[in-house]
Amino acid sequence: MTNPKGTQLESAVRNWLKANGWPFARRIVKEGALDKGDVTLGDGIPVTIECKNEKKINLAGGQKELKVEMENNGHHIGFTIHKKRGTTDVGEYYAVLPVHVMMDLLTIALRATRQDLPIRKQRIIKRE
Repeated sequence: MTNPKGTQLESAVRNWLKANGWPFARRIVKEGALDKGDVTLGDGIPVTIECKNEKKINLAGGQKELKVEMENNGHHIGFTIHKKRGTTDVGEYYAVLPVHVMMDLLTIALRATRQDLPIRKQRIIKRE
């Protein structure tokens, strides 16, 4: 059974990604228990994207579904996009991800700029 609000959000996310540097982004065909998310960046980029258009944002439910879909995909990186009420600008929607995934993304970003995670040897802000 298709969800028109969900389909509309997935299409909007795909279109926004295409307009913002991901020309091969596309919607993914649903596979029931083996669902692999709603949108892919294409080109074999290992990121799972789950889209949620619900009256009340359910972070825990979205993250639970995302975890299963990331496992189905074999991906270590993924996030849920929750539609923000009152706007149709996908760039203003909420992207939610587990903290361990955020750390993986930060590590990848630092390595891409040839930096390592900083090692602090002393406090930046001293206690009074």
